[in-house]
Amino acid sequence: MRGISFLKQNALVKGVRKHRSGMQSSVIQEGNGPFPGMNDIVSVRYKMKTIEGALLDHSPNNNELTEFRMEEVIEGWKEALIRMSVGSEWRLFLPPHLAYGDEGLAQVQGGQTLICDLELVGLREDSKVTQGRRIRLLKRIKTNKIQGTSDKGRRNSPGLLLDNLDLIE
Repeated sequence: MRGISFLKQNALVKGVRKHRSGMQSSVIQEGNGPFPGMNDIVSVRYKMKTIEGALLDHSPNNNELTEFRMEEVIEGWKEALIRMSVGSEWRLFLPPHLAYGDEGLAQVQGGQTLICDLELVGLREDSKVTQGRRIRLLKRIKTNKIQGTSDKGRRNSPGLLLDNLDLIE
């Protein structure tokens, strides 16, 4: 109940944006770099606190970055990170369903509304995902060559996709 009350009051604060999911955010600094995709690995600095201000987790120190696969972060971070460009720093206000749910995790009690300061410092492609795309692309090309088909003249070809051309080395 404290979390719900906190979010209602926080929504009235100037500069706080409300998202459909229930997350709230405020931009501390807007970056100008690229935006991460769901298959990227992000480098971040962060602090995670309770609404009472108790520190739950944070980056090791201000000079060290922490890396996460986008697919493995909590839902609230995913929602924020895909909207953040590299160099951005946001404060997130996360209801339990976008954080650790009713179950919690380690030092985070279940049902907690959290405040996260999140800075997106860098990103890179996940090499396992990229390699998998290359293998699938090469299989499609090989299949088309064996069948004697190409993408020219075919509208619904399962072969080479133009948006995957950057995967060919």
